[in-house]
Amino acid sequence: MALWLLPGPVAHWRRWTPPEAQAPNLRDLESALLRPNTAASVRYPQVLERPLFSMNRRPVAEPAAASASPPPRAPIDAAKVLGIVAGPSLNGAMIEYDGKASFVRRGEELGGWKLVHVAGRTVRFERGTESRELK
Repeated sequence: MALWLLPGPVAHWRRWTPPEAQAPNLRDLESALLRPNTAASVRYPQVLERPLFSMNRRPVAEPAAASASPPPRAPIDAAKVLGIVAGPSLNGAMIEYDGKASFVRRGEELGGWKLVHVAGRTVRFERGTESRELK
């Protein structure tokens, strides 16, 4: 401990000196380079055609026939009113539509129809100029 704290020629070993620079060995770089595996290129040609870590790699395009239009939505007339909530802070109705029950607040849309009025046992939906009342 005393040697550590004493100044003078004994303490010169406490200073760090950077190591001398070394020239790179280029033969080490040659051995580190990756070369294509010819056996793998014969067995798995798609790997060479579409490398895994390539910037231009994209998924294979699906055929155009698979992009069919979605099935038409059920008309609002097929919806069923399960319950109505009419209060000072919450107005809406529990509606079964397309086989799913969901709570729709006044002003929200359901299948493209907007719930505009909730009163008594009746709810009114509008879409553009059309209007439908459900009980």
